[in-house]
Amino acid sequence: MPDHSSDYLGGVAVAQMEYQRANGEVLTGEAASLRGHQVPLAINPTSWLAMTQLP
Repeated sequence: MPDHSSDYLGGVAVAQMEYQRANGEVLTGEAASLRGHQVPLAINPTSWLAMTQLP
């Protein structure tokens, strides 16, 4: 009996990305990707070192 949940190479399908905004709008696929839309947060370099170099 064939396994219909795998592709021709035997792998399984990749899950579809979905993002739900606070206003209830649901974005799927490429629209749900936050790549390029995130604002980098400025962190003091001394604080960053303290947080990442904890014993």
